[in-house]
Amino acid sequence: MRTIVTIVCVSALALGAPASRAQNYLTDLGAVAPALGINNSGQVVLQGYLYSSGTLTAFPANFTGAAINSSGVVAGGDSTTSLGATYSNGSVVDLPGATGQALGINDSGAIVGTNASGVSSGSNPSAWLYSGGVTTEIPWLNWTNIHCLGVTAQGINDSGQITGSARSPTATFCIEPLGPTDTYVDVGGSPLTDLGPGIGYAINASGQVAGITYTSIEPLSPPGCECQETGPVAALFSNGTVTILPGGAGVAYAINAIGFIVGDGVNGTTDAFFYNGVTSDLNALVLPADPLQPYVTLTDARGINDNGLIVVNGIDSRTQAQHAYLLQVPLIEVNPTAFPAQAIGTTSTGQSVTLTNVGTTAVAFGDASIATGPFAIQSNTCVGSLAPAASCAITLTFTPTAPGTPSAVLTITAGGSPLPITVSGVTPLVITSFTPSATTIVANTGLNLTLSWAASNPAASCMGSGGGWGDEWANGSTRAASGTVQTDEIGAGTLTFVLTCTVGSETATAQTVVVVVWPVVTAALSASAPSVLPQQAVTLKWSASNAAQSCVASGGGTGDGWAGSALPTSGSKVVTEPTVPAAGKSATLTFTVTCKPGVREYPGSASVKVVQMGPSVSASSGGGAFDPLSVVCLVAIAALCRRRRACGRS
Repeated sequence: MRTIVTIVCVSALALGAPASRAQNYLTDLGAVAPALGINNSGQVVLQGYLYSSGTLTAFPANFTGAAINSSGVVAGGDSTTSLGATYSNGSVVDLPGATGQALGINDSGAIVGTNASGVSSGSNPSAWLYSGGVTTEIPWLNWTNIHCLGVTAQGINDSGQITGSARSPTATFCIEPLGPTDTYVDVGGSPLTDLGPGIGYAINASGQVAGITYTSIEPLSPPGCECQETGPVAALFSNGTVTILPGGAGVAYAINAIGFIVGDGVNGTTDAFFYNGVTSDLNALVLPADPLQPYVTLTDARGINDNGLIVVNGIDSRTQAQHAYLLQVPLIEVNPTAFPAQAIGTTSTGQSVTLTNVGTTAVAFGDASIATGPFAIQSNTCVGSLAPAASCAITLTFTPTAPGTPSAVLTITAGGSPLPITVSGVTPLVITSFTPSATTIVANTGLNLTLSWAASNPAASCMGSGGGWGDEWANGSTRAASGTVQTDEIGAGTLTFVLTCTVGSETATAQTVVVVVWPVVTAALSASAPSVLPQQAVTLKWSASNAAQSCVASGGGTGDGWAGSALPTSGSKVVTEPTVPAAGKSATLTFTVTCKPGVREYPGSASVKVVQMGPSVSASSGGGAFDPLSVVCLVAIAALCRRRRACGRS
């Protein structure tokens, strides 16, 4: 796991004097991208070049640039020695002991980098600081014998604070960032501050860090040195607070002294962004009159100086080649005020967007406008010229016509450049729909119910309660503002499903009712014969319908193995009765099968009767039971003899 770290190592130095502003059009540095940084004099470090005062100078073939300070000294790496190195006035100087790549340099010449092969800690990534001719490894935070750990150093400010990331041990050796509860002290005694999960790429004089953070982190299975993270998203780490930059920006690469940030991945795209209190796509800041505007897409901004000059990479659609560009933005800080929830069809009170000139020269404003929609400009004091450190305000009203969180772009020209400002409002949170796939369903028949919902604010989080026993609805999971859930209801009854959605301090609740019924189970049972002689077998056949799940036998004769048997939903069984009725007697046996549709007791039953005959009665010399049939036979024979005698005498 990695955590953003800041380490105090050297004394503070003042930034160099700011240079004059460049023109407001894109300046094409040529097909020499990627550009990686810029200083306050407008010098740009590219991977293979130095740009200064309109001139590109190629680095020696063995040198790769990464960062530049106010004196124009470039920090990077020497491929022939695998050492961090500097470039200045045509010469490359290796940094002794600094194996790897230099990534950051401050105005006093202190340099930080990351050692891909390890300085003294095996083969894992570690970081180093080069200062005063000495290379010192940034320690591993007192962690030992953990194979996956390491430290990276990405940037250093003039106070000697270093930002980067540190991996930390867990039971699963997950390498992604830690949370803000972990604190460490390096070997030299300087404090190492955990800023929270993420990676710091740049740090300004105030100790503000630009980088990335993760919204969630889960170790992969099986455990190893990797994690599954959600994000990353661009973030500002300032005064103990982690702020995810609005607009869904992906990576924040650079930050200047006044806290303006640049990077890439705005609004889920691959476009470059600029953050000055609001996040803007840098492409929207290019003047429409710029001759390059129709052809260039700015993809990733890698540096911004204190004068608002940005170095950014982009694609020229005419050649599909990657170029590096310079773009001037006005030094205007934007502080929008959020609209409170406003009922549909009503108009809000005025809410102000405050603009502050954080530069050293006055900024001239043009007209302000906003796209058609539920927002309107009520008043505007941002007219004429705004002096340094002065503020003005544009006041808007909000009249929503539909539920949701509508937004619009407020645009004002500042210093000759368009300044787009996204404003948004919200209507009171309501659940616009919560419906079941059917209001009556049959229980225990698979995924028999689908619940669908939508809340008016897409930022809302929702949770289910109620429903049936063991279903997927009330499982404690937080769900999105809209979605569906499929579930299997296994118990009959009237079920009430409840949906609760929240956003901020607002809560909305809705419910829907579903009646669950069990299928009517029918059962059939038959016997191969209605009566049997002693020890004669009978075959019983049965079947069940309508989603029956199991059957059980009952009745029958004592010890015949029928009663209590667990049966499938159809089949046959041969039964022989071990207990025989008394001679000359019979017994009527009732066989029953009961079939159920599931775990609940809603059965269907069927019965069949079989008569079992006892043995017949026979005479014997020893006496025995009197047989009435023998009497009948004897009487008949006697009568026959009497008749023959009578005939003989006649």
